[in-house]
Amino acid sequence: MDEVFGKFYELFADLFEGTDLKFQRELLACSKLNYYSLNNPKDDLNLPNIIDTLLPSIEQAEKMSSCVHFIIRGQVHMMDKNCLYHYGLLEVGSYFGDISVLQGTPNQFSFCYNLDEKDS
Repeated sequence: MDEVFGKFYELFADLFEGTDLKFQRELLACSKLNYYSLNNPKDDLNLPNIIDTLLPSIEQAEKMSSCVHFIIRGQVHMMDKNCLYHYGLLEVGSYFGDISVLQGTPNQFSFCYNLDEKDS
């Protein structure tokens, strides 16, 4: 777990470099860390499946994001509302949900992962 949190704080420091230290501390204090792993069957219970697919979605299109997600390991697929059409792949160092959370607008894409992929 130290490796996971170490990568998160490293990514956080890079993203908010140059901002006021007080702001960074407040943002970190308000942050909630969720860790999803393909190798942990409990996580599948926490992520809803899109109807008619086997792909768990982290955030769904046309809905508000619950938080900003930072990818510190693995990959997340940017897909259409039903997780059928693939538009892009987010990898380590990427993040999503920020526009929805900060601007109060619904997601344009669903963010899904494939159960057949290995944690990398």
